[in-house]
Amino acid sequence: MIPKFQELPKLDINPISYYNILQDLNRLIHLDLRKKMSALADTVGNMATITLPGSDGRKENSNSEFEVITIFNDNSQGIPLSEMQDVIKSSLGQIGINQIEFKNPGSVLSYYNNDSNIVQPGRIADSQQLIGNEENLATIKKKAAEELMDF
Repeated sequence: MIPKFQELPKLDINPISYYNILQDLNRLIHLDLRKKMSALADTVGNMATITLPGSDGRKENSNSEFEVITIFNDNSQGIPLSEMQDVIKSSLGQIGINQIEFKNPGSVLSYYNNDSNIVQPGRIADSQQLIGNEENLATIKKKAAEELMDF
């Protein structure tokens, strides 16, 4: 399971030092998440990219539950997306991640939970890859930016 953190205590340090501590803590957490997700990474292969969005992606989070965005590409290898979603939900649930947003091929990446009334491009722009490769994430971020130009 992923440790639950309380709010970081008020420290008698300057804001830059505090920020650096928070960044270091989040780097360690991200490494731990990638390690715990290694079996899922083998299962998902190149069919999807799983990211930490927003403040988690910026490594600024210290006290909220993790959420992830799973972005499927067109390479489903004949496996129904609903089956892959079930596998991902189960695997991530075992390590304490229950907030999962799924983006299917053709989904608008900037919509929060696919709701066209809530546009949050920073969730993708600031995201960090957990599963998938950096090239896929760069392509996803570029696509999200292109979508914004079309709004």
